[in-house]
Amino acid sequence: MIPKNAISEWTNTVPWIDINNVVKCYRDYISFSDGESPSKAVYLANMEEKMQEEIFLNDTQGLLRPSLGFEPQGAWEVVKEGLIEKL
Repeated sequence: MIPKNAISEWTNTVPWIDINNVVKCYRDYISFSDGESPSKAVYLANMEEKMQEEIFLNDTQGLLRPSLGFEPQGAWEVVKEGLIEKL
């Protein structure tokens, strides 16, 4: 499994990912929407519910090499803390 701290370390050292730019792109994208974009609270509630579903948590298994472990709960925490909380 890829532990949460390894994911955090990787995201802190990846020079081509600028979280502020990702947030700006998201906001630009949302500005073109029809006003039906979910609020941060709705998005977080939806993801927290999905993170309890086995089918959702196992959905990436077919995409990753069998030798590569993946910890969806840890990955979600990194994304939530590092990106979603900034929206």
